[in-house]
Amino acid sequence: MKRNFTMKALFAVMMILVLTFTAAFAEYEGDAALALSPEFYLNGNPTTGYTWTASVEDEDTVSVLMDYHAESDLLGAGGTYWFRFDGIQEGFSEITLSYARTGSEQAMYTIVFHVRVDADLNVVIWQTDMNLGA
Repeated sequence: MKRNFTMKALFAVMMILVLTFTAAFAEYEGDAALALSPEFYLNGNPTTGYTWTASVEDEDTVSVLMDYHAESDLLGAGGTYWFRFDGIQEGFSEITLSYARTGSEQAMYTIVFHVRVDADLNVVIWQTDMNLGA
C-alpha cells in the first residue's frame, strides 16, 4: 500500500516536471491572426504496451496534434510524446489524454484538460484534472 502511494506520488512529481507548457504560435491559412496553441511533452514507452492517446469532446472547437519520438533505436527504449492543442472555432471542450495498454479500456493515467477557445482561436486551459490510476 505504501509502495503504491509512493509510486503515485513519484508519478505526480514526474508529470509536473514533464508537463512543460510553452506558447507555440501557429498561423492559420486564410487568417492573418496568430493563435496561441499550448504545446507540451509526456514521457512514454510504447514497447511496454502502453501508449498515450488523445480524445476530444468537441472536435469542431479544438484539435490535438501529437507525435512520438524515440530516445534511441535500442530495443525497449522509451521516448517522448508531443502534443499541441489548436483552436478551430470559439467554444469550450475537454481533451483527455490517457496512458493505457493498446486495446484496454482501463487507463493507468488520465489527464483531462478543460479548454476554452476564444474568438482569436487562442486555446486557454482553465482546468486540469489528473487520475493517477488504481
